Amino acid sequence: MRWVILPVCLLSSFWYGTQAMLASTVFAALTIWYNELHSDRMGLSKNALTAILGGCLEVGATVAAGPRNSCIDKAGALAVALSSIVFATTLHAQDFKDEEGDRLTGRHTLPTIFPKAARFSMMFGLPLWSYALSCICKIDALSTTAFVLYGAFVGIRFVMYNTVGADKQSCKFCSVS
Repeated sequence: MRWVILPVCLLSSFWYGTQAMLASTVFAALTIWYNELHSDRMGLSKNALTAILGGCLEVGATVAAGPRNSCIDKAGALAVALSSIVFATTLHAQDFKDEEGDRLTGRHTLPTIFPKAARFSMMFGLPLWSYALSCICKIDALSTTAFVLYGAFVGIRFVMYNTVGADKQSCKFCSVS
């Protein structure tokens, strides 16, 4: 069924213009790479491909929400780039809770390849991203402090509490941040 839907989606993307068509084409190609070539089993490529796929969805949806043949401006491109980079560098938060299952099935995620480094990357990455994005968006000092403290709280949880239950809770906290 998905092979029937693919050309339909690509043709409908053409209606919205070049950027939507390009985003859909890249999305389709990377989805094939991810699923058919088993890139979902490799930690680094899994994170990078998933982030790029998310960026393609953002571009396509943003262009489709505008008038026909609209394009993303510089601010929109920056937003897509930043959200994709943040996603690529924090996506492994969801892999901690199923680390044992990933090992049993031979799936290589960052937590199975680099267990300690992956946890510490959350501890440092979440507050750093919170600060960087607050600065880029020119958020006030009080809100920036709240975001950084929450990012630090969640990041520290990943290092201090590493049971399956704690990882599920940390992942929920991370999804909110």
